[in-house]
Amino acid sequence: MLRRVRRSLPPLVLLLLLPVLLCAWGTPQFTGSDAGGPAIGPAELATLRQEQPPTLTAASALLVDDSSGLALWSRRPGDRRAPASLTKMMTALVVRADDPLAATFVVSALAAATPGSRMDVVAGQCLTVEQLLYGLFLPSGNDAAVALAEGTAGSVPAFVAQMNARAQSMGLTGTHFVNPHGLDAAGHYSTAADLAALGRAILRDPVLAQIVQTREQVIRAPDGQVLFDLHNLNELLGSYPGADGIKTGTTDEAGQNLVAADLRDGHQVVAVILGSTDRYADARALLDTGWANWRWPAPHLPPLATLDGGTVDLEAERYSGVPVPAWAAGQVRLELHVDPSAGAAIQALHPRTVGTADWLLGNQIIGHADVVGIRG
Repeated sequence: MLRRVRRSLPPLVLLLLLPVLLCAWGTPQFTGSDAGGPAIGPAELATLRQEQPPTLTAASALLVDDSSGLALWSRRPGDRRAPASLTKMMTALVVRADDPLAATFVVSALAAATPGSRMDVVAGQCLTVEQLLYGLFLPSGNDAAVALAEGTAGSVPAFVAQMNARAQSMGLTGTHFVNPHGLDAAGHYSTAADLAALGRAILRDPVLAQIVQTREQVIRAPDGQVLFDLHNLNELLGSYPGADGIKTGTTDEAGQNLVAADLRDGHQVVAVILGSTDRYADARALLDTGWANWRWPAPHLPPLATLDGGTVDLEAERYSGVPVPAWAAGQVRLELHVDPSAGAAIQALHPRTVGTADWLLGNQIIGHADVVGIRG
């Protein structure tokens, strides 16, 4: 038999808070109990109080929680726009799916002659996939993009076909690629929503996640000679607290683009800026808005519970959840679903799952974890 334990704000506290809620933000449309209220999630709750939006020059923008994918703020996230060098995120993902880092590619004349931003490779040069990936991301090398495409698929058209197949498999319905580098071309487009998904995929690859946060990389020949001294074009790195990626992009058609990642207190967000005239100011404003107006509830449990066999310590494992609006964070409550009979089987220093825990806002579950009992 499961035992349900509730922890919520006392009714008197909620009553005292009600006039403040009504004055500041209008009537919140969720309940403090699990009966009689609509199932409104964090995204809907955010609309109940419209904070002062960030002032952006970007035509399209999006801020998402990396862990859950929840959109924290958006402006026209589905508009199809020229992605410029943000394209290279997909280039890197396709390469990583096919080629080991130590694989070597010979730079072709076509790759070496690719215009725009460059790693400055030379035709006939033999470079590893890892070296070319640094050249792809840090100086945004169009030449590195073509070298990787040819080395991976044999030709640029064959590689672009793989890029589009990967986009389809990821559900990126607003994206189509014509080249691996992002130079303006008819039929080459993406959306802020799709680019956020690509950015999140980059962060899930440990190798790429490390590359995109690297500010400088020196690549040497076997004899120690410096071949490339690469510097990251992303000006947020080292200048904005927690910035750890991801990619810049600029063309005449696209304007200034940026996919930025920021990590604080173990929480990662991804910001997409498209069609900006000041991408770094826009990114800072958007990130500031996110950190100021959203909270990530911690999966805290009561330290002790009395189960069959005595008192045990409780810990949350495999927690998953979403952030909530800052103004509603104090109204998150915990429900424990524990099996008292499981306590009898817990041996000293041998944890055992005894139930689950849900964190709720109104009657909407915003977090879930397994509950483990430990007897010291």
